[in-house]
Amino acid sequence: MANTYIAIKTVTVPSTPAAVIDFDSIPQTYTDLVILLSARSNRNGDNDFPVITFNGSSSGFDASYFYATAPSDVQAFQSATQAYGYITTSLNPSSTFSNTTWYIPRYTDTSYPKSFLCESVVPNSTITSNKFVLMTHGGKTSSTAAISSIRLQSLGGHSFVEHTTATLYGIKNS
Repeated sequence: MANTYIAIKTVTVPSTPAAVIDFDSIPQTYTDLVILLSARSNRNGDNDFPVITFNGSSSGFDASYFYATAPSDVQAFQSATQAYGYITTSLNPSSTFSNTTWYIPRYTDTSYPKSFLCESVVPNSTITSNKFVLMTHGGKTSSTAAISSIRLQSLGGHSFVEHTTATLYGIKNS
C-alpha cells in the first residue's frame, strides 16, 4: 500500500500575531491526517503549549505524555482534559521555532473514537540549560464523529507570531 501526503491547506501567520489557526471544511476523502506546525508564541515566559481541538471541542481527550529535557530529566504524565504540544516563546532566540507533528489516523471512521500521536521538539529551551525539549504523547477522544475541522491555539491564550506555519496533510492509502 502506497501512502501519499496531499497538502490540504497551509497557514502562515503574517506580521500580526494570530490567536488561532483553523482548518475548516476538511475533505472526507483521505484515510489519515497529519499536521506539521513550525511555531513560536508571543508568551513572555517559558515554553508555550499549542492545544488541538477537533470539531470545536477540546473535551473528552485522554492522553499519556512523555517529556524529556535530558537523559536524567524524563517525566511521564496523564491528561484527561487537553491534547497539546510544545512551542518556543519570546524568551527563546528570535530565530528559534519549535516543530510539532500530529498524526490522526482514520479521521472519517465513525465506528471508533479518534486517536492521535503528537511529537514536539523545542530547540534552545529556556526551561533548563539543555539545548532542547522533546515531548511525545498519544491518546484519543471520546468522540466518534468524523473530523471536519481542527483548531490550534495556545493553552494560555497567547498568539502565534509571524512566520509560524501550519500545514494540514491528507494521507491516501491506495
